[in-house]
Amino acid sequence: MAAVTDAAGADPAAQLAICRPFFITAIVSVLTSGCALGAVALVALSQQRVILNREWTLWIAAHANSQLFGWVGLFVMGFSLQLHTPRPSRADLFRLLAALSLASVAIAIPLRFAAEALWLHSRAAGLLAGAASCLLEVVAVAAFIVNIGMTRRRVADPVTGRPAGLPWQSVLLFTALAWWLAAAAAETIFFVQSHQPQGARFVAEWDMPLRDAQFLGFVVNMIFGVVLVRLHTDFGAPTPSRNGALAGFGLWNLGVVLRVVAWPMGHTLGLPGGPNPLYFVGGAALAAGAAALVWSARPFAAPANRLPSHKFLRAALAWLLASAAILLAEPIYLRLAGAGFEHAIVSAFRHAAAVGLISQMIVAVSIFQAARFRGLEARAQSQLWSVYWLLNGGNALRVAGALLTPLTPLAYSVMAPSGAIEAAGILLWAVWLVPTLTRRRAAALS
Repeated sequence: MAAVTDAAGADPAAQLAICRPFFITAIVSVLTSGCALGAVALVALSQQRVILNREWTLWIAAHANSQLFGWVGLFVMGFSLQLHTPRPSRADLFRLLAALSLASVAIAIPLRFAAEALWLHSRAAGLLAGAASCLLEVVAVAAFIVNIGMTRRRVADPVTGRPAGLPWQSVLLFTALAWWLAAAAAETIFFVQSHQPQGARFVAEWDMPLRDAQFLGFVVNMIFGVVLVRLHTDFGAPTPSRNGALAGFGLWNLGVVLRVVAWPMGHTLGLPGGPNPLYFVGGAALAAGAAALVWSARPFAAPANRLPSHKFLRAALAWLLASAAILLAEPIYLRLAGAGFEHAIVSAFRHAAAVGLISQMIVAVSIFQAARFRGLEARAQSQLWSVYWLLNGGNALRVAGALLTPLTPLAYSVMAPSGAIEAAGILLWAVWLVPTLTRRRAAALS
C-alpha cells in the first residue's frame, strides 16, 4: 500500500509535483467552506444559545462534507500519491486518475454549497446539483482506489528478490478505504433524502451513522494505518506493537459498526429513554480501541530524535484519548443532565476528534513532508508554536464550552470565539506551508 511504504528511488521533485495541487486545494477548502464557515456558524448558533437548529442543519452537513472530502480527503490522496511510485508502463494512467480525483473533489465542494443555495429557490435544480456533487465525490474516491491498486510499482524484497508483501498495518488502510467508498455512496442518498419534505426526520435518524462511518470509519483507520508505520520510521518512535494495534483495530471498528447500527435502530423502536443501548456499548468499544491503538503506537515514549512535529502528533493522539473519555462518560453525563440524548456531548466528541486529532495530524505530517521536499533536515521544520497553541486552545474552548452548555448559558460565550481561534491557527500554518511547497528545492544534504 502506497501510504505505508516509500517506493524505492522515488524522485522528491516528482513527489512534490503530484501532491502539491492536492495540498493547496485542501488548504483553500479548509479556509473557506471548512474553518471559516464553521466559525461563522458557531458564532450564529452561540448567539441563539443552541448547539444546532434547523436553519443551519443543511449548511452544516455541507460543511462536514467539505471537511471530509476537501480537507481530509485531499490530504489523504496527496500524501498517498506522493509516496506511490507508479510502474513506468502505467505512469500516464497514474497521472490521469490523480487528476480525475483532484478535479472531481475541486468541483464537488463548491457545487454542494451552490446546490444548497439553489434549493432555496428551485428544489429540482438544487437536488440535481447536490446529487451531481455527491456523485463526483464517489468518482474521486473510486479513481483514487483504482489508482493505488492498478498503478503501484511492486517493490522487491531485498533478501528474496521476490515482490515484497504488504505490511500488517495495511489492514487498517484497506478498511479505511472500504469505509470511505461506502460512506461516499451513502452521502448521495443522504443529500437527496435530507432535502425531501420529511428531511428533518431523516437527518435526525441518519446524520449520526453517516458521520461516524465517514470520520470514525474512514479517517481514524487511515490515520492509524499511517501512524503505526510512520511514527516509527519518520518520527523516531519505538516499534509499534502489532498485537495491541490489531486488537485496537478490531475494537475500534466494532464500535463504529455498533454505533452505525444502533442509532437508527433506536429511532425505529422509538426508545423514549434515548439511543439504543448498543450505541453506548459501541462508544465503550471505541474508547477501548482508541486506548489500544495509541498505546501500540507508543507516541509518548522518548523518540530517537526531537522534531517540531512531535508536539502536534502527541497532542493529536491526546485529543483522541480525550474523545474516548467523553464517550465513556456519555451515559453518566446524560443521566446527570436528565436527558435521553444531548447534542452538546456529541458536538464535544466530534470536535475533539475532528480538530484535535485529525487537523493536528495533518499539520504534523505536512510540516515534516514540506521540509523533506525542500531537501532540509527534519529538524529544520518550523516550530509553529503559535499554530499549536491556537489549535489546542481553540479546541479546548470548543469542547469545554459544548459540554457546559446544558448547565449555563455562559458556556455559549466561551464557545463562540473558538472557531475563529482555530481558523487563525490554520491560516498561520497555511501562510507558512504554501510558500514552502512552492519554493525551489534546497541543495541535497551531504
